[in-house]
Amino acid sequence: MREGTLEQLLTEGGHVRVRVAREEVTRAQQALATLSAEPVTELGERGPGSGWLTVRVQPSEAGRVNRALAEAGIYAIGLEGGSDLESVFLSATAGDGIAGREAPAGPPLGWGQRPGAPA
Repeated sequence: MREGTLEQLLTEGGHVRVRVAREEVTRAQQALATLSAEPVTELGERGPGSGWLTVRVQPSEAGRVNRALAEAGIYAIGLEGGSDLESVFLSATAGDGIAGREAPAGPPLGWGQRPGAPA
C-alpha cells in the first residue's frame, strides 16, 4: 500500500508516453528498459499494436526517453508526459490476488455443527 499526499502520489505516477512505428515496438521497449525500474508497457487502451508505450519516469525526463530511442535508431512519432492517480493505483495493485499463493483456509472442522450431530 502506498501513502502520501496527493502531490507525492502523482509524482510516483509520473510517466512518459511515446509512440513509435508498430514494427519498432519491441526494439523500443528494449532501448527504454534501462530508464525505469518498471517494465515499459504498450498502451492497450489506444488499441493493440498502436505503438504507444508507457515509461515510468517523471514527465520532465521526456528528452531522455527520446534520446534513448534516437540512439537506438528509433524515432518517436509522438511524445507526451503526465501523471495520474490511475497509474499510481494500477502500479500499486499490480500482481495482487491469490494466484500463486495458497488458497484461504476454510472454517475449522466442526464449525457450524450442532453439538452431538454426526460429522
